Amino acid sequence: MNRPRSGFWVTALLDVFLANVGIYLAFYIRFGGEIPPANIQPFIRLVPFISIVLLLLFWSFGLYTSRVRRYSDIVYTIAISIVILDLVTVAMAFFTGGFSFPRTVFIISCLFQWLLLSAWRCVLQYALDSRHGFKKVAVIWPKDRGNVFDEELRFLIGRNYSITYCPEGDEQEKIYSAIISSDIVCLHSEVDPETKKEIVALCVELDKHLLLVPNVYEIMLHNAGMDYIGDVPVLKLEPLRIKPAYQLFKRIFDVVVSLVGMVIFSPVFLIIALLIKVDTPGPVFYKQTRVGLGGSEFKLIKFRTMITDAEKETGPVLATEDDPRITK
Repeated sequence: MNRPRSGFWVTALLDVFLANVGIYLAFYIRFGGEIPPANIQPFIRLVPFISIVLLLLFWSFGLYTSRVRRYSDIVYTIAISIVILDLVTVAMAFFTGGFSFPRTVFIISCLFQWLLLSAWRCVLQYALDSRHGFKKVAVIWPKDRGNVFDEELRFLIGRNYSITYCPEGDEQEKIYSAIISSDIVCLHSEVDPETKKEIVALCVELDKHLLLVPNVYEIMLHNAGMDYIGDVPVLKLEPLRIKPAYQLFKRIFDVVVSLVGMVIFSPVFLIIALLIKVDTPGPVFYKQTRVGLGGSEFKLIKFRTMITDAEKETGPVLATEDDPRITK
């Protein structure tokens, strides 16, 4: 369920505005209200870049869907997005040159952006909750599945609803009566195919909002493309995998954020390396060969958290509480 296009643009524009206002307020406080042009002008030139990165992050974290979220999830997701945004902004400012970004501005802007965007998004979520109103939901479900929707359904339809469970096998009149009196009907994939057809047809006839829990076959049909063999129409199913464009975006995102993080946190990494060297004898890093996608091997390098040759006698063993092999 996506936001209407007009609603998306209003939300996106306010997100961009508040994010940039947060940075401006950080400069204002840092310089006591008199921001030197040498600082503010380069920031203004970076505003389009900051805005685009923010929109991409919010889109990646699903903040532009109409899915109902916990307020704590909203605050947490925005916090992660803002940290990544500001790290990327610092990196971009460094590479473009001529932009003085004091550490205090970085810290203060993170705080202001998080507070402003969290407050605005929580208010928006409250408005969406109020708009949804009270819903009656009929759930047609196999008897052995239990009442699994009691809590989770709110993330899709809002927080105000009541559920009527109609286990498969109940009298047809009872099921139909529940459907007629409900606003939303949820239908499980394991319901008998004939019963499912009748319920779907009834929901279409009564203009009911239908939520269908799909099986694997139906999931694969979701992205099927129409093709033809001569005059015969066929559905062309693609493998269930991430699209190449998304893979490329994810790879670029991973590399950029990793490089920026390594630069920003390099002083912390140096301190950790020194503490490891002082604590126990042996190398700072632990190296191991791991198996990745498609069986390809790669070399894992991480800070050593156990004594040297911890698995020499036992082989690979999971760590336990108070494991003597673990370093301080």
